[in-house]
Amino acid sequence: MLWQFINGNAAPHLWYNTMMLQFIILMPFFWWLTKLAITHPKLVTVTTALGYLLWLEIYQIATKRSPTHWYLLDRICLSFMIYAVYGGLAWQFASRVNLWLVKWRKKLILATGLVLIWTNGELFQFGFPVRLTNAPYYKLSMTCHSLLIIALVANLNLWQTYHHQDHSLASFHWLATYAYRAFLSHGFWLYFIWHGMLFWGVPTNHLILAIVLTWLITWG
Repeated sequence: MLWQFINGNAAPHLWYNTMMLQFIILMPFFWWLTKLAITHPKLVTVTTALGYLLWLEIYQIATKRSPTHWYLLDRICLSFMIYAVYGGLAWQFASRVNLWLVKWRKKLILATGLVLIWTNGELFQFGFPVRLTNAPYYKLSMTCHSLLIIALVANLNLWQTYHHQDHSLASFHWLATYAYRAFLSHGFWLYFIWHGMLFWGVPTNHLILAIVLTWLITWG
């Protein structure tokens, strides 16, 4: 099946519909890993990181063979494994992780800015405008970006909790309810809004304005 996937022969709807099912099936594995992490946290952390780096390399090789089908290969559960494992570790060692997040808050913000420059630099190597076919997000740069954003969101939550920002906490929880639904529709609206602006020539004459308006309208 993996070979069919790499060569683009697997039905796309099959993997889109079973991505979450893969994690449900793997849940006993995560329970076992959580128990293992109690006594061997460093082993689990390092092994996961090395395994994920190996998967990223396999992914790069596979997508070079069939670059138009990378969006299918990322449906395999291995592509999300690091977030599942590290999420479990963060829960298991919440007190230690939270202290680390607060201590490194400013450095995490700086690192996020640097990684943002890194990821955008990679995208613009393909020229402008950026196309989805040139934007596979299973790369080391994007993994670092995702983990840093998660860390900053966790930091915001810790700050709100510490300062008893009950109203804003409730608002964020309400917005989180719609996060996945918004994610599913985001690409659809972004595409049509941007092309609508291209029709009126806004990006050509006012690029920054077009980017800001596209973001605001898509978010809305």
